[in-house]
Amino acid sequence: MLEDFEDHYLDWVYLDTSHKYEHTVEELEIPRRKLKLTRVHPRPRLVPHPGHVDHGVYRAVTEFCYRHGAG
Repeated sequence: MLEDFEDHYLDWVYLDTSHKYEHTVEELEIPRRKLKLTRVHPRPRLVPHPGHVDHGVYRAVTEFCYRHGAG
């Protein structure tokens, strides 16, 4: 659905992703183009422990912030 909006149109987006790293990486790229400004406010559940179920999201969000200067 986000692809239907013009680039830089939205003020904010709530991204409800899976816990898989690859899926989250893909899902972060679409709203990046659609938002006026890119700032990431991750949920406090993100855990840097590699064995935790949310680690894929943590890794994807962290890399996204470094790559795009968002955060």
